[in-house]
Amino acid sequence: MGKIRLTMKLTKITALLLMFAIGFASCGGEDEPHTPFDYVVAINSPEATNPDAVNKEAADFNLGDVLELDVDFESQTGLVVHHVSVSITDLSNDSSIIYDYKEHAHDASGSFNHMVSINLVEDAGYYADSDWMITATVKSHEAHDEEGHEHGEDEHDSESDEASAQIRFHINP
Repeated sequence: MGKIRLTMKLTKITALLLMFAIGFASCGGEDEPHTPFDYVVAINSPEATNPDAVNKEAADFNLGDVLELDVDFESQTGLVVHHVSVSITDLSNDSSIIYDYKEHAHDASGSFNHMVSINLVEDAGYYADSDWMITATVKSHEAHDEEGHEHGEDEHDSESDEASAQIRFHINP
């Protein structure tokens, strides 16, 4: 009689442990639903002379002009805007970045604007007969760790979690 009770207790304990293990495994296996990353980056100024083209170009500037840079970052799904950057790269010489703006924004409105006036002068690193690329990018919060460092490609799918826009311009003498 004692062996039967012990066997029944062990069977009940085993069944409970098995049910607990199955329940635990099934809870951890499903991803929570999330809002997809859907952002738009718009370089409003300088304005593109060919707005429908893949490789957008702005009107030429002269050395000494002021470049009025105006960029909008907007979530199409109402998510917070995080990790925005705007850079200007020298395409003529060595692809060096002459202007580099980064902001770990937490704009809950779903939009963020960056505006700045840039003097296209030699003292700032600009020069005549040169080509430049403005690149504006927004990345998801998940594409960075808590300290703001970017995850490597093997750690995160960076293509689906960023949006960017580019426009090229030329500086005349």
